[in-house]
Amino acid sequence: MKKHLAVLLCFILMLSVIPAWNPGAAAKRPSYLFAIDAGHGGKDPGSIGADKRYESNDNKKIADEVISLLKNQGQSTYLINRNLVTQDRPIEANKKNADFLISLHRDSSTSSSPRGINVYTHEPKHIQRKEQPKKDYAPAEHSDKHEVDEKLVNNLKSYLTGATAIPFKGVHYGSASAPTWEDYFINRLSNMPSCIIELGFVSNSADNKEFDKNYKKLAVAIVKALLATVGLDYIESGKTGSCTYTLTGKKLDVTGSGAMANYTSSAAAPWGTAVTEVEIASGVTAIGNYSFNKCAALTKISIPETVTKIGSYAFNGCGKLSEIRYYGTSAEWNEISKGGNNSSLSAARILYICDMKGHKYDYPCSSACSVCGEAREPDEAHTYSSDCDISCNICGEIREAEAEHTYSADCDRFCDLCKYRRTTDTPHNFDENDICTACGSPKVMTGDLNEDERVTDADAIQLLMYTFFPEDYPVNQDCDFNNDGKTTDADAVYLLMYTFFPEDYPI
Repeated sequence: MKKHLAVLLCFILMLSVIPAWNPGAAAKRPSYLFAIDAGHGGKDPGSIGADKRYESNDNKKIADEVISLLKNQGQSTYLINRNLVTQDRPIEANKKNADFLISLHRDSSTSSSPRGINVYTHEPKHIQRKEQPKKDYAPAEHSDKHEVDEKLVNNLKSYLTGATAIPFKGVHYGSASAPTWEDYFINRLSNMPSCIIELGFVSNSADNKEFDKNYKKLAVAIVKALLATVGLDYIESGKTGSCTYTLTGKKLDVTGSGAMANYTSSAAAPWGTAVTEVEIASGVTAIGNYSFNKCAALTKISIPETVTKIGSYAFNGCGKLSEIRYYGTSAEWNEISKGGNNSSLSAARILYICDMKGHKYDYPCSSACSVCGEAREPDEAHTYSSDCDISCNICGEIREAEAEHTYSADCDRFCDLCKYRRTTDTPHNFDENDICTACGSPKVMTGDLNEDERVTDADAIQLLMYTFFPEDYPVNQDCDFNNDGKTTDADAVYLLMYTFFPEDYPI
C-alpha cells in the first residue's frame, strides 16, 4: 500500500509541476482593432508596373496576408471598403473606432531605377495645422496619436529592414520633412495612429520579383511591428517531427507525443537561434539533432521525464545555458541517450523535480524522498520497539544493519525481544500433548486462524478484519506471511493467494 500511495503521490505531484502548453494563448491576449487599407482597388488600379501588373492587386494580396496573420495572433481586423475614394477611407476607420489604420501600397516612378520601402506618417508637431489651417484634419484625434505614430514607424523600420532583399529607404513625417502634398489623407484625417507603407516600386523589376517571392515575409514583418507597438510578442507555431512548436517572442514551447525533428547545420530548426528559453512538455520523447545549435542566447530549458534521447549537436554552441529543469530523477537523467557535441549540457546546473518543488516524504522519519528517491540529509530518527527490531515503528522502513535477534530455542519462531518471525524455521519436536518440548509452543496449523482445522478464504478474511479491528478479530498465530516484519492487509492477500496457489505462496 505504501508503494501504491507513493506512486499516486508522485503522479499527482508531476501533474502539478510539469508545464502545460495552452494552444489558445493568442486568443486570451489583449485584442486591438487594426483597420487595413489595401490601397486603390475597385475601378482604381493604382500604379501600373513595368511588367503591366496592377498595384491594387499587390496591395490586396499582402493586405489579405496581414489580416490573416493578425487574426491568428488573436487580433481584430477590418478591411477598408476598396470602392471608397482615398479621403473617405480614414473616415470609415474613424467610424469603426479602429485602434490603428494601416494603408498598404506599392510605390512607383517614371524611372525604372528607384526601389525600396518607404513609410509615411503624419507630421508630429502640427506645423501644417498652423501653416494651412483651412485644410481638413482628424475630427477627434487621439491624444497619443503622434507618440504612437513614431513608435509604430520605428518598429516598421526595425522589422522591415533586412526582412527581404527590398531595401528599406526611410520614414517620412509629412510636411515636417517633405512637401505638404506628402501628408496624405490617410494620416491627416485619421483619429488613430496610422501610416502608409510603400512596399517597393512596381516600376522596378527587382522589387517586383522580390515582392512576389517574399510577400509573406513582408506581411510577417509588418505584423510583428504592429504587435510590438502595443507591447505584444508575435506567436509563431509549426510542426517539428510529430510535435508542435510555439515561439512567443524569444520563448519556445514544444508539445505533443513523440520525437522532435532532426535538423542539420545547413537545414536549421525553424525557430532560429535567438531563443532564450525553451519548455518541452511531457510526451515529447526525443530532442532532435541540431535543435538548438548555436542558440547563443539560450539560458534555460525545461525537459520532461519522457525524453529518452538528445540528438547530436542539439545544444552545440549554447554557451549561456545555465539552468536545465528536468522533471525526473537524477538516475533517469543519466539514462537519457545523449549525442555528441553537447558539452553545454554538462556545464549547466541541473534542477530535478524535487529541487524545484521540494522533496516529499511519506513519513516524518522517511530516509528517502518518495518522488525522486534521493536520500534525506540528515536522516530523521527512526523509532524501534527494541534494539533488534527490524523495521521502524512509524514508517516500517527496514534497517540497513539488522541487529541480532534472541530466541529461546533453535525451533523458536519469534524473537524474545521484538517478536519478529524468523525467515527460516527449525522444526518443532511435539510431545503427546502437541506441545514443543524445546520452546513450549502449542501445535497450530499455519494459516488456520479461525481454528476449523483447515486453511480457506475465511481465514484470509479473518486476517483482513484483524488488521482493522484486532480486538474484535484476534488471531492465534504469527501472520507475517510475506515476511516483511509486520502484519498488514498484504498478508491477508498473501494468505488468500495461498488458498489458490499453495506452491507459489508458501506459508
